[in-house]
Amino acid sequence: QASTLVLCALAVVASAVAACDVSLADFGAHGNGIDYDDDALLAALTKCNDGGVITFPSGKYLLSPFEIKSNMELRLEKGSVLLATTDWSRWPVVPPLPSYPDTSDRLAPFIGGSGIENSSIRGEGIIDGQGSGWWHMDGLTHGRPRLIEPMYCKNFTMAGVTVQNPPFWAMHPYVCDNVLFENITFSAPPNSPNTDGIDPDSCSNVVIRNFNVIHCGDDAVAIKSGKDAAGRAFGKPSYNILIEGGTIGPSSGIDIGSEMSGDVYNVMVRNMHFKEVMFASRIKSGRGRGGKVY
Repeated sequence: QASTLVLCALAVVASAVAACDVSLADFGAHGNGIDYDDDALLAALTKCNDGGVITFPSGKYLLSPFEIKSNMELRLEKGSVLLATTDWSRWPVVPPLPSYPDTSDRLAPFIGGSGIENSSIRGEGIIDGQGSGWWHMDGLTHGRPRLIEPMYCKNFTMAGVTVQNPPFWAMHPYVCDNVLFENITFSAPPNSPNTDGIDPDSCSNVVIRNFNVIHCGDDAVAIKSGKDAAGRAFGKPSYNILIEGGTIGPSSGIDIGSEMSGDVYNVMVRNMHFKEVMFASRIKSGRGRGGKVY
């Protein structure tokens, strides 16, 4: 099983075909962290509509939520920081996930993309969710947004980047196949609620390796597959998942659940270093939301 999972890792080749290769600087990005760079990013996304490489040179880019496309690479050069807007009115409302029972709509992720193939986020830059304003907010009419959420995707890669301060779950691939997270650094304050690191949800053939979780407000990794009756009806398990070569702590560790109604199987964890963790690894659930783990 381990060798099979490693072969899955080698099969993840989500590199963009650079038919289009642009820099945000080409489109007049401010890069000062104060003025919005939405127009520059939209121009770059439009230019590379059929795929390509969009480079963020060193600078701070204040952005509203956006979606990447198939055959596209976001390349974050050293010194680049993508700042998620703290203006809540700029976060679009989107439908709930079909495997979750919540009937209300939710807020879109900061970086999303549905039905994408061969897409990646790479480099030495930072993605900062600026989530502190969300963590203890009262009276929310919609759920806090995920930071990075590719949906119904194939061949998705994140490599080299630092991810920090998400409003809610940080990296949440949903119903994806062939997913690679490699050399990722993640941090969130210990008192930031539900700030999971990497949460593959109803995903198959996932490799998470050589990653570093410095601090975390919840689980470093949580393998999910939907919640309650909605998750069972959706019926898409998470399986063939390899987690290796990382350092976790202080935080919670690697979990299956608690939303795991669609089942989870064939998970391997190896060559990990845990420090000051509440649990290195555990299976957790709640009444009504459990499933099979094997």
